[in-house]
Amino acid sequence: GSDVNNNGYPIPNILGGVNTYFYMQGEYGTEQNPYLIENLADINEMRRCVVGGESFEGKFFSQISDIDFSSEDNFVPIGVRFDVRDYAGIIVDISESYPFAGNYNGNGCRIEGISVVQGTKCGSAFFAENRGVIKKLDFEGFTIVDNSQEPADVAVVAVINKGTISDIIV
Repeated sequence: GSDVNNNGYPIPNILGGVNTYFYMQGEYGTEQNPYLIENLADINEMRRCVVGGESFEGKFFSQISDIDFSSEDNFVPIGVRFDVRDYAGIIVDISESYPFAGNYNGNGCRIEGISVVQGTKCGSAFFAENRGVIKKLDFEGFTIVDNSQEPADVAVVAVINKGTISDIIV
């Protein structure tokens, strides 16, 4: 679970149930002791760190349960920071995207119910840009609604892949 006590951002319960940040130094985030991803709050914290410039290069994540995204009206890909929305709340301008360079092991868990309203310059997917390893994920109910005036790239796992993606079920 998570607690909201960081200027409105969720702080995931990782490191054996102790509230902390993903970018904390030390023995966590290793292949033997990865950061655990168990819910939407953990994904949101990871997303916040990536757009803050933390690529997680050399760090390891392990998803330990299915995660339902149906409570989010418009999923913003991990690594996309947006600045402008139109009067209807649709994203119309993206300032930048940031790469994820860590190792994400989904352990065969599901990512379900992602709904993306297309209209971003950075495209739409779970990750904006992968420079690491993403593996063993099962995506169900991934929906994209295209409201854009210009073509944009659409993918399920990563819009740009400069790393390795394997064992994905869609």
